[in-house]
Amino acid sequence: MILSGVTLLLYVFGLLQRYGQGENYFFTFGGIVAVFSWRALMRYARERIFHTHPALAEKIYGGKGTIYFSGALVGLLVTAGLLAINLAPVAEQMAVIVYYLLVTGTVLEILALRREARGRGKQAAEETTE
Repeated sequence: MILSGVTLLLYVFGLLQRYGQGENYFFTFGGIVAVFSWRALMRYARERIFHTHPALAEKIYGGKGTIYFSGALVGLLVTAGLLAINLAPVAEQMAVIVYYLLVTGTVLEILALRREARGRGKQAAEETTE
């Protein structure tokens, strides 16, 4: 709840400071905090999703980055809806959040694969020494 409020506050400040052609850091930080908000929302809803939709929950929570990939899919749908009702500036910001979600999910999945490969390498080395 607090993270969502911080996200909205950063976007409000970004709208108030919107001038010139430079980067608006309030929008950038708002998008990053939106990723954390998505994570907090999915942690909060975890038990309810597992209780009501176990098969879907397995897909959402099945890997290290899958929470973020599911957020990116939801974000793409929201972006398409915003474009359909001619809210292109808002859709652009939503697309940036989708990008951040995809990057976060991809990095977490790569790290998980590296840890898994390193663990298998150590296990194979231990088996050969025995």
